Amino acid sequence: MNSHCPEYSVALSSPEKTAEFLSLLEKDREHLLSLFRQKEPNFKSFEDVTSEEFESKREFLDRKREFLAQNPIDENLTLKDAQKIVKEFKKMNLWKFVHFTSWNKLEEPVESLVPNLIDLYQFAQGEVELEELFASLKERNLTIRWDVLSYLLWIFNPKAFFPVKPSAIRNLMNRRGAMMKKLQAPDVELFREMMSVGVAFWKFLEEYQPRDWVDVQSFMWICHQVETE
Repeated sequence: MNSHCPEYSVALSSPEKTAEFLSLLEKDREHLLSLFRQKEPNFKSFEDVTSEEFESKREFLDRKREFLAQNPIDENLTLKDAQKIVKEFKKMNLWKFVHFTSWNKLEEPVESLVPNLIDLYQFAQGEVELEELFASLKERNLTIRWDVLSYLLWIFNPKAFFPVKPSAIRNLMNRRGAMMKKLQAPDVELFREMMSVGVAFWKFLEEYQPRDWVDVQSFMWICHQVETE
């Protein structure tokens, strides 16, 4: 099994930040693993995890991906279709990951919804550069929030992206000695920093054969939850 971090994820990260974060994780390796093993006591490989955290996310993702396959985002996307897609993606019976006000930013003004979705989808596929994405969003006065941005990118390309709870990521890393500031609205630099955290965790966990970003993101989330209980 190829457990290496996906190339597109690595390309969107900062090599310097990734190295910095990985060093901090390695220094706290035993403690991080002990946090995770409070939920997964027999953890030796991600093939063996039993927590519902993992499969429920995959099932949720599969449903959204199936819907997306039936309702593609392309240059022929209409406003009616875009609104239908957002309505479906708002259904989050898994966990309230995206705050309801975050969707308002994406949907208003209404004439921006179609180009916003197209830009995000094309970026997720590697068809638009990171800098180009944020420039386009800025032109339409969209200050997109972390939760809806990372959630949509994850659905659009789960091989490259993972859903982000910025406060959880920041707390988890700062407890390891990082100096991550409170994250405001994402921009190019902050996006690369967040991807660097994810890539660092994937590399940290490589010997345990992560299958996808669900494994890595769930490891981060469980460690954060256990540490802050």
